[in-house]
Amino acid sequence: MSPETFEEFLKKLHTVTERNVLVGHPEILLEKQGMITLWCLANMESFRSIGDRFGISKSTCWSVVYRISFKILEINRMYKIISWPSRQSSRFVYYGSISSY
Repeated sequence: MSPETFEEFLKKLHTVTERNVLVGHPEILLEKQGMITLWCLANMESFRSIGDRFGISKSTCWSVVYRISFKILEINRMYKIISWPSRQSSRFVYYGSISSY
C-alpha cells in the first residue's frame, strides 16, 4: 500500500470516528489503529505477535482490529470502496496467481 493510499484511508477513517473521552490508559492514535488493523488483515500473524510488533497487549490488539474493522464497513457503506471484481476484470486481478479461470 502506498503512503498516499494509506493517507486516503485515514481521511475516510476520520469521517466515521468519533472521539470518546474515557478514563484509564491513553487512547491509541487512529493512525496506529489503522496500521494495526491493516497489518492484521494483510498478514497471518497472531494477535500476540502483532501486539508485540506495535507495543500493545494481545487483548488491546484484538479490540483495535474489531473496532476498526467495523469502521471499515461503515466507510464501505458510504464510499463503496470494497467490491468483488467482475469476471472480466478478475482476469487482470488474478493474473499470475493460482485461479480456476
